[in-house]
Amino acid sequence: MRTDQVKISIKDFRAIEEAEIALNGITVVAGENGCGKSTISKLLYYVVQSMSNYEQIIIDLQLKPYVRIICDSLLSLISYYKIDSEQKNQLQRLAEVLYVSIKISFIKTNLLTFVENIKLILLSIKQLEKTDSPDYDKVYEHIKNLPDWTRNRLINLLEHIDTLERFSLLEFEEFEDTDSKNIVELFQMLCDNINTKTTKLEEISNSKNNLILKEYLFSIFGHFDIIGKHINISEYGNTIFDENSFRFIPLDYFNNAIYIDTPMAIDASSADCSYWDDLNSLLKKQYNNHILDSEISSLLKKNILKGEIKFQKGTFNRFTYKRDDGEEFNLRDCATGVKSFAMLQLLLNNGSLTHKTLLILDEPEAHLHPQWIIEYARLLVLLNKEIGVKFFIASHSPDMVSALKYISEKEKKDKNLNFYIAKKGKKPFQYKYKHLGTDIGEIFDSYNISYEKLDKYGATE
Repeated sequence: MRTDQVKISIKDFRAIEEAEIALNGITVVAGENGCGKSTISKLLYYVVQSMSNYEQIIIDLQLKPYVRIICDSLLSLISYYKIDSEQKNQLQRLAEVLYVSIKISFIKTNLLTFVENIKLILLSIKQLEKTDSPDYDKVYEHIKNLPDWTRNRLINLLEHIDTLERFSLLEFEEFEDTDSKNIVELFQMLCDNINTKTTKLEEISNSKNNLILKEYLFSIFGHFDIIGKHINISEYGNTIFDENSFRFIPLDYFNNAIYIDTPMAIDASSADCSYWDDLNSLLKKQYNNHILDSEISSLLKKNILKGEIKFQKGTFNRFTYKRDDGEEFNLRDCATGVKSFAMLQLLLNNGSLTHKTLLILDEPEAHLHPQWIIEYARLLVLLNKEIGVKFFIASHSPDMVSALKYISEKEKKDKNLNFYIAKKGKKPFQYKYKHLGTDIGEIFDSYNISYEKLDKYGATE
């Protein structure tokens, strides 16, 4: 009996009544609209990424909110502080740069730098008073117009910092006598505290605590009990996490995930689709030269795109498509089908696709000509065969499903190919996923319904 490399089990979550999906190489799910295919895609992406980037999750959930409050309060302080306009503008610009920096994911070293920059701003404000005296009351006698909410917000943060997050693994210090502190002292206390706790991230990261994963997935899906109750993942038959586990075991079969739900995501950003930002960060990576001469890279460049996609840094950061005839275009102006292959070319050439990658594709055929659907499927099979990239693919296309089956058989990669179909479950608006192995007959039976509709609505007497 075969043991699946990775298996995700989902029960009673949104449109999914029950699903047990094996991820052994190339996994394809089919079903009507609203059956939960995109839900599975997003679950896979966020679970794999959270397990692979656990330290970053801790920063985002437990430190970033405090940094954001520092920025908000600092901007208010500068705004109300009575200094000349040129100095004020300089501090304002610096604070705004810091504020923008927290909107993107930053690593531990950047957080430490951030705290140091905050201290530099505070030092600059003190120097503006041209006094060597440590008498803070005298130094800040000009900030009488500072709004009460700014000071109160800082004090509240300091006094109740350990309760701002429901499941904080960082133990924040108790602060006493905050009412008697001036603004600079409040800022410095907060920065020192964050600085101290940041150094403990490695220890916390090693704990692999399930509460952090639950909190992270709750922030995305709105179900705190998603781990254990709704979703379980096993690897080589061993449970990675369940409802009763305090710690999770990191996945070995793949250690990063890439999620592509539309070619329009390239060079785009969305607050509701954080995976777009993650994707574009990968697409903008510099090329890995030893990959450029590979057979798959050559196939993309010479036979399909007949050109090359690159990200050009400069005054105008942009993706460009340079065709073999010398013509160059802004990728934004190119056809969506070109963008679809452009993403694969960029990810392949810069080394983002490895044998540890799970590439999640949501209806990749949506913007492709039938001929290019076949070429796209061929590329996916070759990426699995030659590099070992793993795939989870949601598809509505008979051409895509057929191509993945028959090309996998030809390349002798059908051993790790799995098809699933979503069928209506016992509960209204919920679906159960049936494992088909490599038999796509039931998928095509479901596609035939569209022809029955056509016969019904298009028949003439």
